[in-house]
Amino acid sequence: MIVGRGSRDKRRVAHQVFFPVAAVYGALLPPVSLAVMSGLAPGLPGLADGAGHGHEMLFGFALAVVAGYLLGPQPRRRLAALLALWIAGRVAFLAAPGNALGALINAGFAVAVAALVAPKFLGAAKKMRNQAFAPVVVGISVLATLAQIARLLHAGAAEHVLLVEAVLLFALLALFMGGRIIAAAAAGQRYKQGEKMDVRVQPRLEGALIAGITSCRRHGCSQAARRWPWCACCAGGCGSAAAAPTSRPLPWATGGSPRAWRCSAPRSSPAGWKPSPCTPSPSAGWAA
Repeated sequence: MIVGRGSRDKRRVAHQVFFPVAAVYGALLPPVSLAVMSGLAPGLPGLADGAGHGHEMLFGFALAVVAGYLLGPQPRRRLAALLALWIAGRVAFLAAPGNALGALINAGFAVAVAALVAPKFLGAAKKMRNQAFAPVVVGISVLATLAQIARLLHAGAAEHVLLVEAVLLFALLALFMGGRIIAAAAAGQRYKQGEKMDVRVQPRLEGALIAGITSCRRHGCSQAARRWPWCACCAGGCGSAAAAPTSRPLPWATGGSPRAWRCSAPRSSPAGWKPSPCTPSPSAGWAA
């Protein structure tokens, strides 16, 4: 999708670039990792251990998905540069995970994504729960940078802790993004049926999710749940809060169609997302 007539040859939406490469990489990474770690396909030292696989799933696959969701319309050259940086980071880590240049490239991509995403939320978002996107993305970029340093210093224990922290931040971000997209799709379907959906974004549930993930971090979820029962309670609470909206009747239960849920991805940022064709209601987007 090209944005704007005047900028037809200059801007593209980030998900058109990053979603395809993330989908392919995410599909190939698990079987290749298993093959490398089992000795069937040597030659990729970056996937020789679980930490390397976790690094690529988080800072390779997941960070590309986040970039596609949150970067929005960007100049073509900037997107091309970011994609080249991402590809170079993957090649560098897979071939030589302890290389300083590869670490710099991977950290550079994470910092670039945070530098482009964070100002959108800090400047456009009015409510605190929307502004929370910015520190989460910045935190992920910081963890990505520290993980590169830990790998260079051969600090395996520190790298493990950083990866676990990154999992929690990515989980919080995924809960936010998934919840907002479902709310917009549901509101759009209700609107097409001639109804009005008064409750779209649910601040209490979002607050519960933020508190739950924060409690997981604070109470040491890097340890097994059996050693930290509080972690199991926090994780269960987050799951219950995330699943609560699904206990309500599905939008098509009143005569709609699941096909109406074919929504396009956010075009800019959650703070200023314009409704897609399946969400015609002006107030059914991310803005809240």
